Amino acid sequence: MKIKNYYLIGAFLFGLTACSSDDEGVTATAPKADFSYTVSDSQDGTVTFTESCENTKDYVWDFGDGSATTTEPNPTHKYDETGNYDVSLTAIGEASSDMITKEVAVTIEAGSGEPTYGENLVKGSEMDNEADWTFRQVWDGEGNEVLHQFKDGKFVFNIPEGNEYSQSYLYQEITGLEAGKTYKFNAHVKGAGTSAIWFETYFTNLNPADSDLEGQARVYLSSFGEEGSTCIVSEFDGDINEVSQQGCASADESPVLINADGTFTLTAEELTESGSFYLAFKVGSGWGEVSFGNGVELDNISIVEVMQ
Repeated sequence: MKIKNYYLIGAFLFGLTACSSDDEGVTATAPKADFSYTVSDSQDGTVTFTESCENTKDYVWDFGDGSATTTEPNPTHKYDETGNYDVSLTAIGEASSDMITKEVAVTIEAGSGEPTYGENLVKGSEMDNEADWTFRQVWDGEGNEVLHQFKDGKFVFNIPEGNEYSQSYLYQEITGLEAGKTYKFNAHVKGAGTSAIWFETYFTNLNPADSDLEGQARVYLSSFGEEGSTCIVSEFDGDINEVSQQGCASADESPVLINADGTFTLTAEELTESGSFYLAFKVGSGWGEVSFGNGVELDNISIVEVMQ
């Protein structure tokens, strides 16, 4: 009986020793980092990266342009500028890591990709602050009575029934401009049932407070409502640049000097000495059966720098 006990204990001790020896001999396989990349044919700065690592659990990408790193295995990254970038991929394994760096050449073609814009230079652009705008009637007295007003977050142009002639300005000075840079103008306009009226937009270095802006319109809408007229817009609701192209982009005496998409570039001569200009809306009526319908609404006005 004693002999049996001896062998049982010996077998148990032998088993423990063998197990311990096996654990100490396990060695994790080291990771190996590698990747490939594809630069977008559109030359908009987009690069797609594909990892081809071995024995890897996690990934850390550094795109070499100061942007945040990412742990996605196969990320897509967009660069803002043309240049050569040192892109690093760190492959993280069970017990160690490996890093590889490759130089990626990126060329961004001017005008490629979606454009970006600066801040809106128009104050009170949503027509919710009367203090940002100045209103002026071209002449006072009988025959130029108007019902123009700020109403429900819009500016509404209208006149009393039976009134024939009217002309007035709504304007503000736009600052922060630079000659030679490209800007984009937009506004929302809405109207219906109009007849014998016009709606003009001016970008000018003349102060509308004491100047006649005749002939300086940049965007010209008319709605004369006369049979055979080449410039009729009886109902409109949308982008002023699009509305102005619906058969009445311009009158002969007021050439449109702005692109169809609302972009424009000003020269130093078109700015004031302080580098500003006046954005003015002029609304008038006459020489026909005048009607503003329910009023012409103006809202959501913007002038932004085109950054790309």
